[in-house]
Amino acid sequence: KLGVIENLEKQRLGPVLLLVELARAVPLDRLWLNSVLETSGRLTLQGTAMDNHTVALFMTQLEKAPHISAVDLDRTTLEFFPEYKRRASNFVLTCKTAYAEAEPEVTPKKGKGRR
Repeated sequence: KLGVIENLEKQRLGPVLLLVELARAVPLDRLWLNSVLETSGRLTLQGTAMDNHTVALFMTQLEKAPHISAVDLDRTTLEFFPEYKRRASNFVLTCKTAYAEAEPEVTPKKGKGRR
């Protein structure tokens, strides 16, 4: 029973940890995520960045996150926004998530037994 409860707790907290790590990795005012999809330990991120250098910076920051690994660039395309007279890079990244295994073990506190 305890194993099932611990697994449910990891599944509950895992997505929260993942979102915190994503938020920390995003370069402010230079990159925007349009889609975040996590299925069976595989994370797919779609977004827009000011340039390819910003995408590379984001990937480096993701690699440093404790619950994210194997960050790969699937594709990037350059898009022109005529109303702003600017180009931006649309990208798709895939990563592995490992929050279920990376959570620290919680040991129950030993209480005083009855005598």
